[in-house]
Amino acid sequence: MQSLDQVHTVAKEIVKLLTEKNHKIKDYFFHPELWKTLQNYESRMMVHVIKTLVNTGEAILSWYDGALTATRLKRERKSLMLEAKAD
Repeated sequence: MQSLDQVHTVAKEIVKLLTEKNHKIKDYFFHPELWKTLQNYESRMMVHVIKTLVNTGEAILSWYDGALTATRLKRERKSLMLEAKAD
């Protein structure tokens, strides 16, 4: 089992590599309030998708980071997500 210091060292290295690999967006990684904005944005998008499908009589199962619909609705689900993103 690794010591807490070893875990901390590995974690720091992972963060360093992630910021180097994703240098264009690294400033967003440590923005303390950004997660709230993104979570709210995703939630509003999914509300649009769920309402639209339910109002047409289609079943949808949503969870933390996704949604499950009938396979035949794959394109429509994607289209609804893009539509919600545009709003």
